Amino acid sequence: MKLRRLTDEGIRCFSDYLDSLPTETPREYPVQALMDEQLSEAVHPEVEVPESLAVSSRRELAETIDDIFSQVPELDPARDRGLLSWLSLLWFRDLCRKDRSRRYKPGARQRWIPSTNLEWRTYYRHELAGPYRIYKAHSDDVARAGALLNDEVGVQSEVVEQLASRQQFVTNKAVVGVATRLYVDPETGAYRRGAKGKGPGSPRRLADCLWQLDLTWDLYSMDEEELLTLLPAEFDRWEAAPPT
Repeated sequence: MKLRRLTDEGIRCFSDYLDSLPTETPREYPVQALMDEQLSEAVHPEVEVPESLAVSSRRELAETIDDIFSQVPELDPARDRGLLSWLSLLWFRDLCRKDRSRRYKPGARQRWIPSTNLEWRTYYRHELAGPYRIYKAHSDDVARAGALLNDEVGVQSEVVEQLASRQQFVTNKAVVGVATRLYVDPETGAYRRGAKGKGPGSPRRLADCLWQLDLTWDLYSMDEEELLTLLPAEFDRWEAAPPT
């Protein structure tokens, strides 16, 4: 299928569908919006996109999106609300989680339709834009962002919630690298046990400490080792593994 973007009317159509979920009688999936000339418009130059996805992680999803957008450098996907909404609609049935009755659980609307202000504080929650922007910010070493990209598609962990909503943290190489070293098992790529909690040494505490440190230190000038030495003893329990 050729890449397109939703018009304002198409976004309203998609939004109405999302609002009907999850219910016993949801609206019919608005597949017509993908090609209808009133609900979506062509993108030039043309580029083919897969009609379905078989990805298991946020990183794989971001790689798929990056492969598409790398073919159309004229576009600015990070600022194209209609484009991201069209892709969300196209892949919705592959990416949206379901409840035990197999009904879709889309969550907040901004997970599928980017907010109009396109700010980091809400933009990171978008199922496509969030992983993609993190991936691009750390494209020189994507493994560094494991704490933000290793989760399953459709899952936004406490680490993502605490760091990705703050642009000064999510684009900082040392901050993101430290989060991965603290909370991700280097052998399995999975979160360490307890890494999703909210107590001492948790991602929430890390964000609080970073806020305090940012008042007196230039965090962008630091590497991971320097930043680790500034963290309080509550983070020692993670025994952060050095990069390989």
